[in-house]
Amino acid sequence: MPDSLSRRLTDHEGAESALVRASGREAAARTVLALRRPDDCLLGLEPIVTSIVALTAALTVALTSALTTPSLTAR
Repeated sequence: MPDSLSRRLTDHEGAESALVRASGREAAARTVLALRRPDDCLLGLEPIVTSIVALTAALTVALTSALTTPSLTAR
């Protein structure tokens, strides 16, 4: 059963569900793993946590840019 914070976040965002985690590392890892397709591989020369945090930051910038682009938001 979802905790109180997850339920409140779900209601606030009007989402189907929400997942709240105490660790930023776990949240970053779950995000990257959720975006992988079955045949994808995750490779990195740096420690995996550093790579995941950098990738998550890059995805955040890309998604923010896509969401604020007028041609995409006008649809």
